[in-house]
Amino acid sequence: MGHTYVVRVRVVDSERRPLSEWSQVVSTDLLKAVPLTVGSYNILKSRAKNWSARKPALARTILSVDPDVVGLQEATPRKTASGRRQYADLVAALGSDWALTDADKGTSGEVRTVYNTKRLELVSHGYSRINGSTARGIPRFITWAQFTQLSTGKQFLFVNTHFLPRTSSRTDSRRVSAARQLVALIKRVNTADLPVVIAGDFNTGMNRTSGNRVYTSILAGGYRDPLAAPSSRLGHAESKVRANLKTVNRYRRVAPRDSWAPMVDHIFVSPMKVKVWEVVARLNSAGRFVGTIPSDHNMIRVTVELP
Repeated sequence: MGHTYVVRVRVVDSERRPLSEWSQVVSTDLLKAVPLTVGSYNILKSRAKNWSARKPALARTILSVDPDVVGLQEATPRKTASGRRQYADLVAALGSDWALTDADKGTSGEVRTVYNTKRLELVSHGYSRINGSTARGIPRFITWAQFTQLSTGKQFLFVNTHFLPRTSSRTDSRRVSAARQLVALIKRVNTADLPVVIAGDFNTGMNRTSGNRVYTSILAGGYRDPLAAPSSRLGHAESKVRANLKTVNRYRRVAPRDSWAPMVDHIFVSPMKVKVWEVVARLNSAGRFVGTIPSDHNMIRVTVELP
């Protein structure tokens, strides 16, 4: 961040004896702003549908937007036909440039983060179980990872989570508690006050309004909704692609739409420039999915510039 590099070169032989004079000195700065593309994707448990067909479709969908880091939900520790756990099997399909922040079965459950190692360096990472959020014996988690963007030297915090669905007023209060735990965890681990991107399946069928307490609890932490932030504020998406497409498709061939999409899958940001917000889906001109539908959720992605 703000570093200047000064370089000069000359030709040497195998014994390092100079064969030329030194070149002129050239100085260069690290790039100040390079787009960072982040995603959130509930990939559906491998046992729920035909994983062998869905895995390449998931990988194609992720790679189609050329992301730097993606938060996965329902990426289970269950072993697939390859002998790898579901999340590791998907990473293998993404290619050798990709890695998990945490591949340990016993850590963050079905919430996993994958990143492009050619663009990002993992500085540190961790996870926290969400108190009061367990469904069918499976606890819910919040994971976080601190990265350095190699092209600029800038660091940021990426957070990924999956909340309980709302099945009653009791679970609703647990989900509000989860949102507050999320905000508190970020405050606790983000000691350097880094820019923050929060990805997740928040399981919130309610719209993004003041009546949605999960939503307002996250906004109260200082985070912004790229779809709703005023255009005059950092955090507003300058361009929106398929913003009226529901992120939950329920395997319907005609992609479901909604003029005011509820906050199920979403990405929040601390104040920063948001270039694009997109619901990622391969559709034909009639709005029908082309080929294998990868999951019962659609991927979302935002492209930002780190401050």
